[in-house]
Amino acid sequence: MTQVACHEVGGDMAKSTRSHHLKTLREAGVVRNEPSGRERLLTLRRDEPRAALPGVARGAAQVALTHSRP
Repeated sequence: MTQVACHEVGGDMAKSTRSHHLKTLREAGVVRNEPSGRERLLTLRRDEPRAALPGVARGAAQVALTHSRP
């Protein structure tokens, strides 16, 4: 299971925009957001979205990984 720190997602995106998008994904059940010390880690919830919308989880993971690289 790959975990990514919230601040690593979205590249140069404004913090408020990143927060809004991550909240939307969390509320939709696409990602899980867990505390880890002073930061929060995101995990893609693969089973739930895959069951509801096949192919979406894979696409979301690819987008997240593409935008999290410096």
